[in-house]
Amino acid sequence: MFRTLFLGLGLASALRGGPAAPPAEPGVVQVDAPAPGGADWQAVEDARGTTGLAQALQDYLKVHPHGLGASRAMQEQAASMDDLGAAAALLEKARVEGGGDEAGSAAALSEAKLLYGMGEPGEALRVLAASDAWPRAGQDRGEWLYCRAQCRMLGKGYAGAREDLRTLLHDFPGGPRAESALASRAECDAALKDYGPAEEAWQKLSSDGGPFEAQAVYGLALLRQHQGRGADAQALFQRVVDRYPASFEARSAAVHLRALAGAPRPTLPAAARPAASRPGRWWVQVGAYARRASAQAESVRLAAHRWRASVAARVSDGHRLYLVRLGPFRSQPQAQALAKRLGLKEHLDPRVVGE
Repeated sequence: MFRTLFLGLGLASALRGGPAAPPAEPGVVQVDAPAPGGADWQAVEDARGTTGLAQALQDYLKVHPHGLGASRAMQEQAASMDDLGAAAALLEKARVEGGGDEAGSAAALSEAKLLYGMGEPGEALRVLAASDAWPRAGQDRGEWLYCRAQCRMLGKGYAGAREDLRTLLHDFPGGPRAESALASRAECDAALKDYGPAEEAWQKLSSDGGPFEAQAVYGLALLRQHQGRGADAQALFQRVVDRYPASFEARSAAVHLRALAGAPRPTLPAAARPAASRPGRWWVQVGAYARRASAQAESVRLAAHRWRASVAARVSDGHRLYLVRLGPFRSQPQAQALAKRLGLKEHLDPRVVGE
């Protein structure tokens, strides 16, 4: 199901001179356009939550193929599609039908998020620019700024991205994107060699126990290494490896530890390394899918957000399922800690399962 898009940030490569890290936080597909009225749309509302919703949307579009109502119906259809290319094409139609209205703005935002997730940030920026002057409802204004900033960052347009993020933090200081925007702004600051604000933001995020703690600690470690404070950098890299073994940062931190210590191999704990089959393993299961393609898409999405997930096939009650999971971990508490962080950061409800 086309439910969650790849939208977020990667820790700045400015300090280490390498490619940008994968995005860290997703944007969730939302249909925030105003709902149309009338008896025909009421049939859609009556079917909501049932298996008849798809047919109700099709019936509505047969009667109302154009206009704001059609835009809203197309957006709802796209939100349930597995084929991302087809979903993007449908969102483009929804954007055209809702042009100049909040419905078109909502479609443009969803289309841009999807294009970003498909690796086309340039196209995403084109969509945002084409609908920039249209009215946007409520929180969509913050999402708009966040989406544009992430697209700009991927193209190394850090100055423009930083301005978007500053505006977002000013206008929506307690919004759902506030922490992520602060982390993104720190990356822009570091890329622009404005290390003071970057350090301040990373210090804040690394001490609040929130979902961006690993990323912030890693950013501080890179900064300490850049400052020539090798011992401090080593301690921070080790903290990332010890406390967040399944994160993207843990693998990179282990490489830095090896370079700092001159060791022949990284210091990743066993929970973060592929392991041979053994009893007592624990996994964090994100989902179970009937189609391999859907499971692989979720695995790729998680990888883009710095979580190393794998897909395993299992047969349950005569049906083949494809499990998306992280691990294995040596102990149940270790898996539970990762599941908690994953749930907070990705808005998921993962399960801890033993094997």
